[in-house]
Parts: sequence; C-alpha cells; structure tokens
Amino acid sequence: MDNQNKKAVYTVIDRVDGESKRSFWLRIGAAFVNRDGSFTVRLNALPVNGSLQIRDWPAREDWRGRESTVPGEVAPTHADIFAGAD
Repeated sequence: MDNQNKKAVYTVIDRVDGESKRSFWLRIGAAFVNRDGSFTVRLNALPVNGSLQIRDWPAREDWRGRESTVPGEVAPTHADIFAGAD
C-alpha cells in the first residue's frame, strides 16, 4: 500500500507546568482511505480526551528515528506525558 492512502492518527496531550502549556502529539494508530473517500481507522490506544487528529502519513525521512511525532514537533518522553498527572 502506498503512503498516499495511509494516514497517521494522533491524539494531542496538553500539559500545563506553571504558566507554560505544552502540547504533545502521540501517534496512536493509522487510517486508510477507502475507494469511496471514507476512512478505516485502526487504533492501538484510545484517547482519554476523546479527540483524534488524522494527518498525512509522514515520509520516512521525517521520522528521524522518533516513534510518534508530527514533522517539526519533538517526541515526548514518558516523563513529559505523565508529569503532574497525579
């Protein structure tokens, strides 16, 4: 399957630290464009905020060895995502 019909599915996690707010994009699945223009979505996790972002699949050159990112964004660490989640 070519990447033209494949989409990356993300959820956006917002974390507030004092006065600063950071958003992390976490890839949680993939979506595939069907012949009629609809999507088939496969999720590896469910977003707790109920929100999904479906974007074009990133080119392999854009991955830069990171597991889940949007081009230009920095992949969060486990500590970043769960900081202050108590």
